Amino acid sequence: MITSNFFYLDRYNSSIPAEQIRLVHVVSCVWLSSFSTFPLLFSLLLCLKH
Repeated sequence: MITSNFFYLDRYNSSIPAEQIRLVHVVSCVWLSSFSTFPLLFSLLLCLKH
């Protein structure tokens, strides 16, 4: 996915705090899970694997 690649690139960017990247990643996972055909818990488990 494009969003996954975007977060992976930002994760290696030293100018952005790791905590902020994690927060944005979690929020995006929750946002994407709301549009996903999978259950919410399953989507969150996939996000936690990253």
